[in-house]
Amino acid sequence: MTKTKLLPKTHGKRGAEEAKKRREERKVKLERARRAKLAKKTAPQPDTDAEMPQPSEEGPSTSEATAQDNDGRPSSTPTPMTPQETDAPSVDMLETDVPFPSTPADDDQQAETMPSTSTARCDLMATPSTSKGAGGFGLDDVHMFDELRRRHVWIEEELQRQRRSNAFLRKQLKAHRDRSTSLERSASACRQRKALSDVTNTQQGDNRLSAANDLLITLDSGISFKAREALKRSFPDQGLDVWAPTRAVKRLKVELCEAVTFHWMGNGETRALVCIDVRAMIEGRLQDLVNSGRLKLHQQFVSQIVLVLTGDKGGDGVAATTKLGLVIGNVEHPNSPKNLSILGIFFGNDDRTNLENKFGSIFAQLNQLKTVSLEIAGRKRTIPVQMLLCADLKFTSALMGHQGSAATFPCPLCTARKNQLTDKIVDARPSPPPPQNSYIGPPLVNIALADVVPPSFHLLHGNGQRIIDAICSEADARGKGDDVRKRLSDAGVRRHTRTKQFTGGDIYKILAH
Repeated sequence: MTKTKLLPKTHGKRGAEEAKKRREERKVKLERARRAKLAKKTAPQPDTDAEMPQPSEEGPSTSEATAQDNDGRPSSTPTPMTPQETDAPSVDMLETDVPFPSTPADDDQQAETMPSTSTARCDLMATPSTSKGAGGFGLDDVHMFDELRRRHVWIEEELQRQRRSNAFLRKQLKAHRDRSTSLERSASACRQRKALSDVTNTQQGDNRLSAANDLLITLDSGISFKAREALKRSFPDQGLDVWAPTRAVKRLKVELCEAVTFHWMGNGETRALVCIDVRAMIEGRLQDLVNSGRLKLHQQFVSQIVLVLTGDKGGDGVAATTKLGLVIGNVEHPNSPKNLSILGIFFGNDDRTNLENKFGSIFAQLNQLKTVSLEIAGRKRTIPVQMLLCADLKFTSALMGHQGSAATFPCPLCTARKNQLTDKIVDARPSPPPPQNSYIGPPLVNIALADVVPPSFHLLHGNGQRIIDAICSEADARGKGDDVRKRLSDAGVRRHTRTKQFTGGDIYKILAH
């Protein structure tokens, strides 16, 4: 070992030994001081004023009454007192004028052996001692009193700690009592307690809905889940309890939405709620259709799975929202509202800038969706996907990169100019369209122009609205306006109260009448 390493080790051992030696010296000094203090306390002091107890006139002296044999019985012969014993003792007398606790049986025995006095003089110097030397007050007794004193201090500390704990509990109990009192006065809390008691006391029957049926009825009826909870609270008052537990319904909603994950993307004005896993959502819906036997594999399509992308803006002012949805074409009623799956939503207009900034992540996922994987008849199959686009003219133009209906070439599908809209034959645009003839950018989704479906509903609805307005105007001019309106009323066709327009159902009734 090198000298540089040996010296610190040697110094460390020497320092440890010196520290140990100092500790031993301190212990010896403390022990000497303690013994000197005890010796000073127990040193005999002259007491000339001390008086010995005098014998009672009615019975034996105290020393005679308390003299006992080794087995604890009173001695038959009292001990005679000598003149030397009447002298004052050479040491202090520790006295306590405290009555001794006793039982009724002990009281009878003490009445025979002790004088009738309410107090007793206890000579602690006469107690037995384990110290060396003559009988008297020794060091062991001092140790005992020190131990008792320490236990007394410990008990006081524990009592103080317990009092603090009790004070804290009293404070918490008072706060809880005040809070409970305020809840008792709350009308809402009273209604909740009453509803809970009614539901609890209502017998469970076979007419209670399952969580799945409860959820379907709520969605089909068009009521909100808050309205559904209000109905559930009100039904027990009528002796009914048909709704499923609210917790079970909420748990089912969470389970159904686990496969379709939506997140808020962006900040501020670019914030949008979008689906982050479009493939999982589409494959989950298709697999449910396969399991229920409702999926139709149409052979007339180029691919066997047809998905239709759609979108539109709804609402006015700050409440205007743009929605992007997906429709599955392989079902019996593809135009049903229940067949629409929302992919994203944001507040704002459906122009190209907003679509590109807020739905860009969704469009990127759709461009990669070429096939889907399904389990059909116990076998895993990979089926190609054909993507179509069906939306109004504004949404279609924005998505495909067209300037819009006010451009020189207003149609995104053909090359007709504004003055050629009535021509019968117009050349179609190439696909994908080049950046010319009112096209300013590439499509946001890889959809061929041949797969863009004209919005038949919007076309028929707008043209039908104009035709009915023209008929009513002509009938009013000829004095037949009331007859036309009566026929429309008989067919069940009425204008909307707010917009004064006919809905799609009204147009269908007119065409079918």
